[in-house]
Amino acid sequence: MVLFSPVARLMGQKITEPALNFTIFVKEELRLTATEVEGRVAVGGDLILQGSTYQIIPKTNDGFKYGGLPLGLAVRGGIVLPDGSDLKVSAGNYVKIGDATRPNQLAVNYAAGDFRVGYKNGGGGKISLQTNPAQFGSPLVGPAHNPVVENVFGPESGKLDIGGAFQQLGITSAALARKPDNVILRDFDNAAYRLDGPFLSTAGLPAKPKFVLDPDAVNVINISAEVWSSFNNEVRFSGLNASPGFALIINILGANRTVRFANLPDLMNSKGRVVFNFPDANGEVRLTGNAQIDGVILAPLAKIVKDNAGNLVGQVIARQFEHNGHEIHFQPLTTSWNERAISVQATPRCAQEAPYLDYEVSANFDTKGMLAKLEWLAPDGTVVQTLQGQPLKNSVLFPGAAVDQHGAGIAWPGWERGEDGKWAVVDDLNSKLRQEGAKIRVTLDPVYTATVSYPSSTESCFTDPPPSGTSLPVRLLSFEVRGEGSGGAQLSWSVDQAVNFSHFEVEKSADARSFSKVADVKFDRNIRKYSISDRPTGRGTIYYRLKMVDLDNTAAYSPVQSIRTGSGNQAIFSYGYPNPFNQSLQIQSAYAQSVRVYNYAGRLIDQVRLNAGWNVVNTREWETGGYLIRTDNNEIIRVVKQ
Repeated sequence: MVLFSPVARLMGQKITEPALNFTIFVKEELRLTATEVEGRVAVGGDLILQGSTYQIIPKTNDGFKYGGLPLGLAVRGGIVLPDGSDLKVSAGNYVKIGDATRPNQLAVNYAAGDFRVGYKNGGGGKISLQTNPAQFGSPLVGPAHNPVVENVFGPESGKLDIGGAFQQLGITSAALARKPDNVILRDFDNAAYRLDGPFLSTAGLPAKPKFVLDPDAVNVINISAEVWSSFNNEVRFSGLNASPGFALIINILGANRTVRFANLPDLMNSKGRVVFNFPDANGEVRLTGNAQIDGVILAPLAKIVKDNAGNLVGQVIARQFEHNGHEIHFQPLTTSWNERAISVQATPRCAQEAPYLDYEVSANFDTKGMLAKLEWLAPDGTVVQTLQGQPLKNSVLFPGAAVDQHGAGIAWPGWERGEDGKWAVVDDLNSKLRQEGAKIRVTLDPVYTATVSYPSSTESCFTDPPPSGTSLPVRLLSFEVRGEGSGGAQLSWSVDQAVNFSHFEVEKSADARSFSKVADVKFDRNIRKYSISDRPTGRGTIYYRLKMVDLDNTAAYSPVQSIRTGSGNQAIFSYGYPNPFNQSLQIQSAYAQSVRVYNYAGRLIDQVRLNAGWNVVNTREWETGGYLIRTDNNEIIRVVKQ
């Protein structure tokens, strides 16, 4: 069933093109204190003037136009103007304001000598358009034609689609963060010193660092906010180039905090080729320091506060922005490099006893008319099924599932119905998609891989063969296997609707083929939830299943579940769950060991001793953001606290 094919309209050759040459491009609220922007401004929320005067001085009329006129200021929400304040828009650029009622009713004077916007009932300040209405040409602007008070935002053709633009910019920001480091850090005073990224800790950094860039490539530096803020004015860059294919991407990680900018004279000579990307910042980021910032600030999820005492030469693209210090001068990216990227959202669900996956593909480029390749992957990467020519938003059955003409489930992955009409568990490729770590891979020129989970059965919807019309002796609602701190395995399951049912037999296997009985568990019609512990022997993956036995000794099997133990001396660090997490994080460890927890700033924030199996870590004191967890064997897992 095809729901729709999304169309991303704004992406062109440069990664910032969705911002349409606006110097300040903000999805939500904008606050202006000091003092001037040499460029154009677009605001998806309210504009709040906090100082007495502020000037918007566009230096070019290239970019978004409405009604044939270049917009120096476009606001989707309302305007807050303090008493006596004056917001000046010059250079023949027009103004559009979407909400004339918040916080006070606006009035526009279109008189040639006093073209301004103010509050209808007096008080407050004004917006001065330092342009005679006649200078806009014919037909003239006015209350009946091309008025100031008009919402020019929206997905419709000809309007400013700020929501679609930020969707693309968010995909781009995340894609830049996934690019590997390819820049070397050297020391001016020590020719033998060399450090490869990512640069997450200040320990051992030289006093005079020098980043060595490739003049013919897109250079990527992944660096923590703490390390970036630690640089003094001695930091240098070599290999800067003016060629169209050269760019420098600086991913500043762990940046929900103050970030100080040092004086970077090399970057002043490479305008239009530097992006400061804040991919994991979703709170407030304050830019401080006495130096000029040369480059585009890309923070589609964050609030940026500019407090620094130097100019910013580039663009500010942020969820919210507050301008408190010095000026902002427009300098777009001049590199022709284009970072094509897609993102996939995948959600499992159950409908009419059938397992579905709903997916949607988003992109930072125009996808009109494009179709995708969808591959189902087992946890080990084996391709289970390939679907060509798929729409970018769709709902598909899991491989191995089938429905009748009414949409009701009649087959399920991992199950097979024999000639006697009884359903039995089978170990085939389709069954692998029920295991943790199964994925889908979507190809639409760029490739994106998303983890998927098989939808669980509920009391109202089954994703296994239902008991009605089958020989299943009991309805299995859930079956889980988790490691215990002592190195054992904890098996738990829940059931209902038992008919002439006798007992459960717990079975385990080292290869998921030959199973042996671990224990019998007697059925009690008054008990719905059961559990049992087992201590696996050996190392590797241990598989478990339930044999559900009826009074006449007929039986059916549950899906197979597994846990992993250590293998030789090699650490197997499974994962953290859930991810993202909130107040606590569960960590699966193959054996007893220690882990060290670092934030993206490279600061050690916790050390935890893990038992074999599942461990619950209290994270209430951890701040929101990303974390790197390093095991004794130097394996790393990335998790995010919401």
